[in-house]
Amino acid sequence: MSPMPSSAVACEAGDISGPELPDPLIDAALTLAEQDAVGVIWLAPDLTVLSTAGNLPAGLIIGSPVSKGLIPLIGLDAELLALKSQVVPDPIRLANIAVMTHDETKSQRFNIIIFWNRQRGRFLVLLSKIFKQSTPTAELDQEIRRRRLIEQDLAAKSVEYARINEQLEEFAYVISHDLNTPLRALRYLSGDIQNALSDRDLPVDAAALSEAAEAIAVQTRRMSKMLADLLDYSRIGRVHEAIECVSTRALITEIVTSLRPTTKLELLLAGDWPVFNTAVVPLDLVLRNLVENAVKHHDRENGRIEISAETRGSAVVFSITDDGRGITRDWQQAIFEPFRKIDDALHPESSGIGLALVKKTIAAIGGTIEVQSAAPDRRGTTFIVKWPLKLADNDRSSP
Repeated sequence: MSPMPSSAVACEAGDISGPELPDPLIDAALTLAEQDAVGVIWLAPDLTVLSTAGNLPAGLIIGSPVSKGLIPLIGLDAELLALKSQVVPDPIRLANIAVMTHDETKSQRFNIIIFWNRQRGRFLVLLSKIFKQSTPTAELDQEIRRRRLIEQDLAAKSVEYARINEQLEEFAYVISHDLNTPLRALRYLSGDIQNALSDRDLPVDAAALSEAAEAIAVQTRRMSKMLADLLDYSRIGRVHEAIECVSTRALITEIVTSLRPTTKLELLLAGDWPVFNTAVVPLDLVLRNLVENAVKHHDRENGRIEISAETRGSAVVFSITDDGRGITRDWQQAIFEPFRKIDDALHPESSGIGLALVKKTIAAIGGTIEVQSAAPDRRGTTFIVKWPLKLADNDRSSP
């Protein structure tokens, strides 16, 4: 029997329940394992590997998704997780599957059965080696399996195409509606200049022309920023971000330090800021935008902003709380839409896409964001971000 990794022993320690197995049954299990006839994999409820024993595929790593080492399980996550909700779980059976085993010299063929053990709250994967070539029934099972994978792939692509179409509709609305505002201003301003220059009976008002030219420059810069931000918004979820070890306290300290010279607001840090592996560029974008947003939209010169972090279960929870005027309920979802601004007159230079970038970035890595405010009854706003400690590959990039 292959030795069990030390990390697997730690996961299993003290967790085995039930009566001791009879000696003959133990002898039978040991004999099968010694002959490389069977392999056993215990999986956590999220389908990550807890422990292993016996004749197993190459590439199985404790703590990693089982499908990374057991390729035939790719695409079956939904079916496997559904076992947990069945009153009488019906095991999933895969017949006559070719698997590259741990010696990596050749593939072997196995029958694979996946059970949900309700008492222990985990999955059991049993691999039994096939010593003779497949029967017509096994070949039929294999063909059914192949077609099922094709159907699942088509279904996944249909969902992706629907998402892309939804994004295209959103972009069409943004471009046709929101970008028309600076374009309209440019059209009026250029018309005023043209009229002033074409009327030969009136003297040219240089000051008025200079003012109109400056207004055109302002609108041009605003439109350029809107287009640049829109491009950033469109790229979220399509660009692979490198995973790095990041000290969140060092990251937030750098953000706060860069803001302090430009504001009299009190910027405070609280909580337990962890060090962990994550996509650092998106995390920096999210925290920087939220803190800058709290500073920029505060209505008092001497206010207070508290930024905190703590680890809760499988996520790091970041909170940004200010004592500003707050956000009324009818705006608490609208602020996450591109180019929607509560105080456009106070901040005409802003494109209004910052919070949309934040929400889409968080969604792309599998996190969540919510806003809490009781305005106008009470002052203050809190943004709460739940950032997963572990990012899946499909959370960081998509085709």
